[in-house]
Amino acid sequence: MTTKTEMVHASLCLLMASAVLSGHTQLPSRGASMPPLAERVDAVVQDQILAKGVPSASVAVMRDGKMLVQRAWGVADVDTRKKADISTTHQIASSTKQFTAALVLKLVDRGRVSLDDSITKHLSGLKPEFAPITIEQLLNHTSRLGNDYREPATRLEPRTPAQLLSLIAATSFANKPGAAFLYSNTGYALLGMLVEKLYAKSYADALRDEIAKPLGLTLAKCAEPRPDDATGYRRAEDGTLSPPPGLHHSQMLGVGGICATPGDLVKWTHALHTGKVLAAPTYTAMTTPRGVAAANNYGFGTYVRPAPWGGITITHGGVTTTGHVSELQWYPKESVAYSLLYNAAPRVPGVADLIPRLVLGVPPAEKSK
Repeated sequence: MTTKTEMVHASLCLLMASAVLSGHTQLPSRGASMPPLAERVDAVVQDQILAKGVPSASVAVMRDGKMLVQRAWGVADVDTRKKADISTTHQIASSTKQFTAALVLKLVDRGRVSLDDSITKHLSGLKPEFAPITIEQLLNHTSRLGNDYREPATRLEPRTPAQLLSLIAATSFANKPGAAFLYSNTGYALLGMLVEKLYAKSYADALRDEIAKPLGLTLAKCAEPRPDDATGYRRAEDGTLSPPPGLHHSQMLGVGGICATPGDLVKWTHALHTGKVLAAPTYTAMTTPRGVAAANNYGFGTYVRPAPWGGITITHGGVTTTGHVSELQWYPKESVAYSLLYNAAPRVPGVADLIPRLVLGVPPAEKSK
């Protein structure tokens, strides 16, 4: 009897065979004229991502507010053979943290909360040990709360925010709050609960009303599978696909669990970094690593890192247990926003900045030394 994994692998082989028959776009030799950007992006996706066993990938690039590339490749589901297109949505993993941070900072702009507030000022049910933890420490991962609080045995079960809060309340601290940087999904789950408490609505509704609708985006909180969602997979080194571990969408509150297209993400990124989302002081705080978080280049929901070729990149990405990978980057000097989403985890090594290099005219890493 054929197993689901074998069926997935067979379907992927057919997909890769089709790609080979159709031929990959080749980059020109040195001195030859360069093909259009879309063709060069196609070559990278075909040869560096799909050829590694990834069923589908989607890319969007925007410069100065103008969409340069918006394309999708492959199949969103290998069983049904449904093709991916630019409306195919992916779970965006920890890129969600940018949105959670922005929702909290909008509350700061309105005077509803201060970065110096204790989380216990706004959320009840936490132990006294949580009192020293500030909103800023949750935003920049210096609260010293552990990375995760969820229970592997019940990862596929629905959980209410109250149940998630009870799990967090039972956790212990790695060290004194504010003493060091420690990446914490637990902290962002508390921020997701803070969003629901102070907006007096669900995280999904706050995301829709505060960000999606004003900016004309289709992004949304992930829920039960929808027709436009890409199915996620676990990818072995040989390209074999299997079902991912999975996590119920209700357990991603504030941490992950937003579904979006790359087009949504670059429009959001351009809006965020050109003053259309936050007041200037809160935007500066979001994008300026400080205190003990500075050594890890972390602002609020964003990494602010030197780009390998100079300048800086403001970025976040991640990998989900549902089998999705996201990359989201902003290059402020060049006003370039870029997003790559694909539906097989883990990350394909070395591909995160290949397309930005094409856009910015930077040689591949091995040629830039």
